[in-house]
Amino acid sequence: MKLRLMPVVASLCGMFICASAAQANSVYVHNRPVENVVTINNSVYVPFNELMKGLKYSWSLDKQGQVVLKENGSGGPALNSANFTVAGEKGKFAVQGVMRDGQVWVPVRIAKDLGYELSYNPKTEIVDILRPRLKTDADRAAEAEVNQARAAREAQIAKEREEQRAALEERKQAMADLKAKREGKNSEAAAADSTAEPANEGAYDQNFEEIGERAAREVEARQKEVGGVDTYADLLKVQQQLDEQDIARRAAIRKAKQEAGLDGDGEKEAAVPTPNLIVFAPRATPDYFTGHINMTATVKNIGNAEAKTLNATVSLVSPDGTVINTQRFNRVAVPANGQWDISTGYDHIAGAEMPRGNYTLQVNVDCANKPADK
Repeated sequence: MKLRLMPVVASLCGMFICASAAQANSVYVHNRPVENVVTINNSVYVPFNELMKGLKYSWSLDKQGQVVLKENGSGGPALNSANFTVAGEKGKFAVQGVMRDGQVWVPVRIAKDLGYELSYNPKTEIVDILRPRLKTDADRAAEAEVNQARAAREAQIAKEREEQRAALEERKQAMADLKAKREGKNSEAAAADSTAEPANEGAYDQNFEEIGERAAREVEARQKEVGGVDTYADLLKVQQQLDEQDIARRAAIRKAKQEAGLDGDGEKEAAVPTPNLIVFAPRATPDYFTGHINMTATVKNIGNAEAKTLNATVSLVSPDGTVINTQRFNRVAVPANGQWDISTGYDHIAGAEMPRGNYTLQVNVDCANKPADK
């Protein structure tokens, strides 16, 4: 049963392939139109001599009646038979054409036997016959440069990841130190409470640090634990939680001192929440085929206050170290623990002849409410 179905399946596949260009009403050879086109039995046919001339072949007939093709020619004798054998550089193949108006018409697909490619666009109903372009030394050089640039970019990304990993490890260590410090203070406070006499001889008898730590622990208990700090987003969340704890600590100490009548005299005022802007992953990615350079960077606010009226200066540095383009950007605000993604581009004046090498991006950012340098 399977053997009987196979010819039917093969026949249907052949019909589908032929029908893919069945509605073509135009044929182009090397981007030049063929004047005469006809569809016969779901196959596109053109005159043999017109097709060969478009492909720049000359032909002759040998003693066996074979059509012998030669490249870089301009024609040959008229053919008397629609069925013949072609002898070309790619080998021999049989052609089954039709006689029409005194000419031999052949399917356009015979161009594939000569090493050409056929491309059919069903929207425009156009068949294009093109010879595949071979790679040149310039193509190989450009490909090597692109691979080199890609390797440099991957190395840059790896470096940034390593820096990020180091920052995460530093933050983890800081969290561990803070936890140990708190546990030590709690032990000391518990020991002091067990031996100290209840006294309120003056405001200075109060342990303001313990009051602040207690408030910070209450905030910490309400916060959801981040868990493993493995990404930059985790790092920002940890920073936000620590900032919230620190704000609660300072507020509790300030309130306790005010209630004790100290009002902060002789004490350093609690720090005002401020923004803290950092530039993350500035990249300049060149396209050596077009001369366009894509520039991206992310400005993160890791502070505990909103950054207002931001100004960013983005400078593109060429491989020789010179600044070839500078652009300025503005933003109204970036919230605490928020980010500002900057994306722009630059078309090099040399186009595809632009210098090869490592292009870098320098990003300077400032905001109106940045704290003054001490």
